[in-house]
Parts: sequence; C-alpha cells; structure tokens
Amino acid sequence: MTGVGENPDIGTLVSQFIASGDDKEVSKEYVKKATGLVENNDLTLLEFIRGLGPTITSESDMTRAAGMQFLAETLSGLSSTRLSKQDVNVFFEFLLSKLDDKSCLIHTFHGILSLIKSKNFIFGMNGNIQSILSYLLDKYNPRSHLAKVRYFPFNILKELAEKNITYFSTASDILELFIKTFIHIASGEKDPRNLMISFNLNVAINQNLPLTTLGPESDALIRDMYDVCFCYFPISFTPPANDPYKISAEDLKLALREAISCQSGYAKDSFNDLLEKLTSTNPVVRNDVLKTMLLSVERYNDDTILEYWETIWNGLKYEILHNDVSLFKSSHETIIPDNYDSAIDDTDEFKPMMFTLSILGVLSGRLEKTHNLDNIIVMITQELEENLSKVDHKHFKQSILLLSVIASNSQSAFNQIISFLFSPKLLGKYIRSDITIDNNASENEIDVAEAYDLNTAKKRDLIDNLGFLFISYKTLTKGLDSSSDFLFSNNLVMYKDHLLLFLCQSLQTASNMERTLKCKVIQQFLSLTLLPKYLNKEENTLFLNQVNDVLFSVVAHNENWNDDIVVKEIVTSLQKFMTNDVNLMGNVTMVVELLLPGLLDLLTPDSQLISSPKYMANFKKTLTLINDLCVNYQFLEVLSIRILNKLGLYSELSSSTFDLFQDSVALLVNCIKKVESSKQFLLNSWYKSFVPRFLNVSIGVSDADQSHLCGEVVGDLLSWIIRFSEKDKHQNILKDFVDLFSGKSADGVSVNYSLLDKASPLISIFNKTFASIDRSCDFNVCINVSPEVYIDSITKICYACDDEYSRIGYLQHLSLYINKFIPASFDVGTYMEKIFKRSETLFSPSATVSKNDVVNFEILIWSIKGLLVKLDKTGLQYFENVTVSIGNWQKTMRHLIPKAFKIFFVDLPIFKNEPLSSKQKVISGVQNLNVRLLYKQKIFEIVVPKLIDYYLTADEEMKETCLVSLSMILECIPNAILKSHLPDILPLILSSLSSHNPVILNGALTTTELILKEAPKLAVPHLSTLTSNLTNLAINKIVVRKTLVNTADIRFQALKCLQCLFDSVDQQHTIAYRTDVLKKLARGLEDPKRNVRKLSCDIRQSLYEMNN
Repeated sequence: MTGVGENPDIGTLVSQFIASGDDKEVSKEYVKKATGLVENNDLTLLEFIRGLGPTITSESDMTRAAGMQFLAETLSGLSSTRLSKQDVNVFFEFLLSKLDDKSCLIHTFHGILSLIKSKNFIFGMNGNIQSILSYLLDKYNPRSHLAKVRYFPFNILKELAEKNITYFSTASDILELFIKTFIHIASGEKDPRNLMISFNLNVAINQNLPLTTLGPESDALIRDMYDVCFCYFPISFTPPANDPYKISAEDLKLALREAISCQSGYAKDSFNDLLEKLTSTNPVVRNDVLKTMLLSVERYNDDTILEYWETIWNGLKYEILHNDVSLFKSSHETIIPDNYDSAIDDTDEFKPMMFTLSILGVLSGRLEKTHNLDNIIVMITQELEENLSKVDHKHFKQSILLLSVIASNSQSAFNQIISFLFSPKLLGKYIRSDITIDNNASENEIDVAEAYDLNTAKKRDLIDNLGFLFISYKTLTKGLDSSSDFLFSNNLVMYKDHLLLFLCQSLQTASNMERTLKCKVIQQFLSLTLLPKYLNKEENTLFLNQVNDVLFSVVAHNENWNDDIVVKEIVTSLQKFMTNDVNLMGNVTMVVELLLPGLLDLLTPDSQLISSPKYMANFKKTLTLINDLCVNYQFLEVLSIRILNKLGLYSELSSSTFDLFQDSVALLVNCIKKVESSKQFLLNSWYKSFVPRFLNVSIGVSDADQSHLCGEVVGDLLSWIIRFSEKDKHQNILKDFVDLFSGKSADGVSVNYSLLDKASPLISIFNKTFASIDRSCDFNVCINVSPEVYIDSITKICYACDDEYSRIGYLQHLSLYINKFIPASFDVGTYMEKIFKRSETLFSPSATVSKNDVVNFEILIWSIKGLLVKLDKTGLQYFENVTVSIGNWQKTMRHLIPKAFKIFFVDLPIFKNEPLSSKQKVISGVQNLNVRLLYKQKIFEIVVPKLIDYYLTADEEMKETCLVSLSMILECIPNAILKSHLPDILPLILSSLSSHNPVILNGALTTTELILKEAPKLAVPHLSTLTSNLTNLAINKIVVRKTLVNTADIRFQALKCLQCLFDSVDQQHTIAYRTDVLKKLARGLEDPKRNVRKLSCDIRQSLYEMNN
C-alpha cells in the first residue's frame, strides 16, 4: 500500500481513506493530501471527480458514504478562493442531486455547507438557495436523523444568514421560504449544540429581516417563530462530564432569553406565558422568568410596551405587595443593588423582588417616551392610595417601594408621585405644616388629627420610608448636569421646608429612650444633605446643629455613650457627609467648625479630675470618636493643629498627663495611617509647620516618661510624616535630625545634650525617624566623623548604660546604621571579625564572663541583624559562626541563645513599614528600607538543621535551650516558610509538648496546629503521643515551682490542636482514641475559663457524632 508521504493518484487516496476506517488521524492525512493536490493545481477538479466516481456511484451504501465523506472533507479543507463560481455551481448541483441518498446525507450537507462558505458562492445562482431550502422544508424530516446530522442544516441556515441575510428580504417568497425552513428544522430540537444555533438564528431573523412585509402570513410565522423558542422555557441542562462543545446551562439560558426578547411581536404571548411561569415556587425558575421579562421590557418597541404595560404591572405588583420587603433598607445608596444579579445567587428567594422592581423601573422609563406616562401614573397611584392612607397599613412600605422605583426613572413620574404622596390625604397630613386641624371635618374629609396621633413606631416607619423617595431622587439626578432645571424645580423642592421642620421636630421631641427613632431621623436628615443641589449651606448647618445637640446630650446622660446606637449612627452619618464629593471641602469645614470644638473640649485636662479612671475612660472614648470621624486629609489637617495645641497643655501638667499625651499622639498616628491607606497624600507642609512645635513639646515629655511609651508613639508619628514627605527633601530632614541627635539646634528645636555623650530614652525617637529616611541619603555627610568613630561612640554608651531600654535603643541604632547608612568604603569584614573575637569568652566553657562580655555579644548580634536583613554575605557568615558555636557556650550564658535567635528573626519597626491597604507605591517616592524579602527563609534554612543536630546530641539543659530557641524562631516565621520544613521539625515539636516551659509550649502548640492543618499525614504515626500530651495540657493542672505552666491560653491552644486532629486526620486513624479523649475531656467542662469550657464541649460533641 502506498504511504501517506508519497504522491498517489486520487483513486489510491480514496481507497486508502476507506481502508483507514475509524482511525481519524490517518484518514485526515489522506484528506489533507488530496486537498493539497487540488489546492496547488497538481490535480484538476475533473480528475478529482473522476477519481471519486467509482466510489460515490458504488452500489454499496458504505462505500458511497465514504466517498461522499472524502469529497465533503476535501471541499472543507480548500481555501475560500480555490473554487471558481462555475466550480461552486457545478459541485452544488451535484450535491443537491445526492440529497436523496440517505446513507450519505450528513456528508452531502457537509459539502453544501463548505460550498456556501466559499467566497465565490453566489446567492440565487441557478436557484441554489430555493433548491436547498425547498429540500429542507419539503423532503427533510429532522426527527428521522441523529443530532450530528441535524447539526448541518442548522449550520447551513446560520452560514446563509451570516453571509448575506439581506438577500432574503429581496422577495417575499424567498423570505417566507427561509423562515418556514427554519421553523421546520428547529421544531422539536433537543440537542444543546443545535439549540444554541436555533436561538441565535431566531434572533438574527427577527433583527434583520422585515417579517411584517409578508402580509397575512406574518402573524402566523411570528407566532411559530415564538413557539419554536418559548417551548423550551425555562430550559434546564446539565452538561456531560467531558462535554466537547463546552456549552453550559447558563449559555443556553442566555441564548433563549435573547431569542424571546428579540421580537416585539412575541409580546402578545410572551408576557402572559412568562407571568404564568412566575407562579412557580422554585426561585431559580422565577428569577429566570423575571430576567427574561426585564430583557423584553428593555428591547420591545415603545408601542408594544404601551400596549402591555398593564399586563406587566398587574402581573408583577403582587410580587412586592404580598411579600416581606424588609430586605430593602432606606439607608442604602440604592433601592436595588447595582450588582445584585451577580452578587446574589438565583436560589435566593428575595432575588425575584429585586428583578421585579428593576422591571418596573425600566418600564417607567420606557413609558415616558410614549408621552402617556402621566395617565398611567394616575391609574397606579389610585390603585395604591388605600395602602398609603395610613402608616401602619400592611402594604404601606411595599407601596412606597413601588412608587419610588417607578419615580427613579422618569422626571415627570417623580414629580407626579411626590405631589400624590405629599397630598393632604396621604403623607402630607403628617409632614406638611400648612395643613391645620378641622374639628368639624366629616368622615369623608381629611382627618388631619391623625397626624398628631403618630406613635413612635409609626413615626419611625414613616421617616424610614421617606428614605426610599430620597434614594429615588438621588438615582434620578445622578447623571444630570449641575445646572439642570429639574434640580431646582422638582416637586420635592416644594416640600423641603416641611421636611426639614418635620425632621427637626421629630429629633427634638424624641425621648432618650427612643434611640431607633433618632437613628432613623439622622439617617434621613443625612440623605437630604447628600441630595444634589437640594440643601443650601444654612440648611446643612441646621443638620449639623441638630446632630451636635443630640451627640452631646447622649454624652452627658449616658456613661457608656460610645456604645450608644445613636452615637454610632451620628458617626456613620458624618463620615458620609464629609466624603460626599459634591461639596467635600464645604462639608468638612462645617463639621470642623461646628462639631470638632465640642469634642476637643472633652479633651481639655482638668487637674482635679485627671487622675480619675472615669475621666481617662471618657478621654479615650472621645479620642476613638474623633478617630472615627477622621476620614480625609482635610479633617486631619485641622485636627493635627488642634491636637498639637492640646499637647502643649498636657506637657505643662504633672507626670499624670503622660497617658493623655501618649493617647493623643497615638490618635494622630492612627488618623494618618487610616487616611494614607484610603488616599495617599504628601505631608511636606507638616514637616515645616507641625514637626518643630511638636518636637518642642514632645522631647521633654518623652525624656521624663519612665514607661518610654510617649517616646515610642512620638517616633511613630514622626516616621509617618517623614516617610510621606517628598524624597528630595530627605537629605535636609536627615541633617536636621542628626543635628538634634548631636545636641545642636534645628529649626528652633534642641535636645540640650548630645545623644552620643550619654544614654537617653530619646534614642527610640531618632531610630524611627532615621528608619523612615530614604536609603539613598548620605548619613556620614551629616555626622562629620568616620564610621569607625561613630560606631565606637555608640558602643561606649552601650557599655556604660545600665538602663536596658536605652541600651537596646542604641543597639538598634547601631544595627540600623550598619544596615542602611554605612559607606561602601567601610571594611565590614574587619569590623565583624573584631567584635566576634570580643564575644569569644561566651563560647569558651572555662572563661570568666563579665558584663562587658555580654554587651559585646549584644553588639555582635545586633550588628549581624543589620547585615542579615539585607542578606549581606558577611552577615550570613557570622550568623553561621554564631549558630555553629552555641554547642560550646558556658551553661550560665545559654539563656542568651534563644534571645539572640529572637533578635535575628523578629520584625522590628526600624526594618519594617506599616502596610497600607493599597499595593501602590508610596506617593513620596521614598524607599526607606534596606531589607530583602526572603532573608528569613534563608537564615531559617541555615539554623534549623543545626538546632536539630544539637538537640539530638546535647544534654538535657541544652535540649531545652534548643527547644526555646526554636519556639522563639517559630513565633516570627510565616507559615509559608515553615510548611516545607514541618517533617524536619516534627520530632522537636513532639518533644516540646511534654515540656514545662510555657514559651516552648506556645511555639509547639502553634506549630502542631499548622502541621495538623497542612500536613495531617505527618501526625498519623504519632497520634498516641499527640492525643496524650494535648489532652494532658488541656485538662490537668501542671504547676512547676508554684507557677502554673498550662495557663488558660495554653489549655485553649491544646484543645484547638485536639479539635484540628480529629477534624483533619482520617477517621480510620483517630477512631481508636475517640473514647479515651471523650472521657478525659469531661474534666474540661469544669475549667474556670469559659472559652476553654465551650471548646471542650464542642470537641466532645463532635466526638459523640463520630461514626463508630
């Protein structure tokens, strides 16, 4: 047999094709060969047909089918320009003649489809279109064929429509034939692939062809077109596991929805049919119905919408009127969430109400274009009037919702509905001040007195529902120009004074017990302030004065005012008020002028009350409230100056004001952090206007504060200000702070002594400021001494300093200097070798250790730290030297080993920036850190094997040192790094669980939980040890030297590990320990701590439910 790679004649290729049978890959090669021969003119079409002749005229059905397949696939493989018009016509005529041969029908269809795709296929040539359509309509029975055969007629119509659909509008007979053919082949189709084409063809026909030109036949054809798509609604489909066509149920739903909504002529049937389907109790079906109705209302023409609006209204209104609408809140930005379709699952029973309101809103906008909306609104309002006559009517809120949605899409509807609602018969009798009581009113006249009988619940509901009208106004005016006439002449503006008076009276007359009512009034008062161009400055001031009065009334009468729901509502409202883009600056200014002074008065120190716990508690609550109100830079700018003035007062009082000072500075830190995270801004102006005054106040307080907390928080604030000052200014900023550090004056600020002459707690402030300086700045230019001299000055203070806080501050300063500011010319290797030799006495078991030896070791560790974080080779070398030498340490000094490893791994503020919520670069362009992201992973992989080796070979005391060191390290290591090392450290963790050292236990339990969550299979061989140790830690009282080892935190952690063990490890392994643990944990139910008792109870319950 001739191979594929040779050049046989066509007859041989056909024979080989037939012989290949079901081997599609081989058969494709033969077709590809034939296609190449024809494409390159190595084989004429006449030769090609002659070669095929014996096969396609064979008496064997199988042989003829194979020949036609070969022909069809060859035609399909040719380029669109290979066949001439004559060629296409000849082939088309030939294939038409083969349509009656049922054995090869699928291949005949395939060949015809390929010819239609040809560039030289001419519509109407020799009646080709009429011939194929007539055959499909009159002789082709879709129900007699498989889906793969039916696929080709659908594709033939699809290709005809895509290639030249306008051809079918040239004559009514060909148009009618095309439509009838489509209806014929589409009727009864069930295959999803074919249905997708059917639905898309339905849309194409209706959108591109003039069906109405068919005269009397058009209505019947449109009805048939509708029937062949709607009969599938609602469509359900579960794709097979390996669906080659990748058609989802959602794809079919969307295509069917498009088909139903594509033709206005479908409306006479579609709306009634859809509303009938809406009676389903399945929320998925109901949502599908409403999505289809929404699309239809959006796409059908205006005349159709006008004709069927009443059908839609009558069918949908009860979806709202007869349902619970508590889901809709007047405090939200919109009545219907913008993303409700994607955010809420179709199984949600409340989602149909959202679609219903969406449909009615769109319907309102469509009807406005017909100029008939006014009369329609009259009919709707008359229908709902009874529901709105009383606030406590069971359909009051539902009716307000319906009218609000209708009003939100049409200006005329909005004005008409507002006039209707605020009429004396309805809401006007409660709100309008121009309506008076008529004691002689008859039963049929307005009972205005009812308005004066509103109880708290009714008034709350009335005010709450007013919010939907305000949302409607906001939605309607969202896209309007600020000069639009509607903003100034709408009917809601007519009732503005009445609304303001009603809300003010409601707020003023509400008792302190009516908190919910006050919240509702504040919510809707705020809504009025946020409406575009609705309130002026004086009216906004009225809102703030009302809020101010309520706020300070609550503060005066409620000791726990910070938890009061009215205060929380006020804070939320003011946040929205100050972030409203329409008048941001004006709104912030009003809040700063009207509310902030009163709050700051609460921060004024009172020498008689300053030591009172109640005063301090109220002070902290006020700071929290101010922090909540600080939502933008404009507010923060004013707040910083006002707080700075307060700091001056605190600094003049006794040491009891340290807490006031510390908390106030912390407030500014938190506010800057929050605002910078929301929207970054530069703090250049702060450095000139704020920092000098702040430092003058802060230096003395921080120096005198024995707790050192003031200095820490002062450093935090300065670091934020410096970090968000422009990078170009950092060299000058560095010079200023180095001068201060050295005892010189800078911008009128001085420390009065050099921090290099004596130890000072102020070092923490300077560490944080230097850490925030851009790393490109030259520190050594500012100090005017060599690095050796500077380092020597720092180490001398470390030797002489007895205060541990200050000494650690200077050690951190040394570490920061080596990390970021040391010049390239400095010989780091020589320096490290020298300080390492100074520390060697600790590594010698026989040497005598002095205090200076310990300080030498601290200098070594902190120097290594500065190098390690930037993964300096010298730092890594000496880190390994320290790690290798710990086995030789003097026993009395081994307690320093875990501390050293904690320093290596801990995240220090000087080597870490506070994260912002956004991932954007800092607006100032500052890059202040010289830290490599993977440094922890690198040194962790160095130290862990060494610790494991020492643990396996050392004495008991050294083993404990290894376990404490590991626990210290584990506290600082991210889980992502730890995961790959879990198998290695598991033996140490298991040993740690029997330790009586709380530090070891904390680290071990945290890691055990991680092991059980991430790698439960590792625990399987050790389940006996784990369950025993964890249960022991959870329920027994372990006391060593009169100190409780397993504190409440450790007991709780042990229980979490037990819970994770039984949840994560396969039940076949844990079932053996179920009974014993269940019995022992009964003692945990008597634990003095509630969280321990509850978790014990939860674990026992899950063990009870575990299958035996």
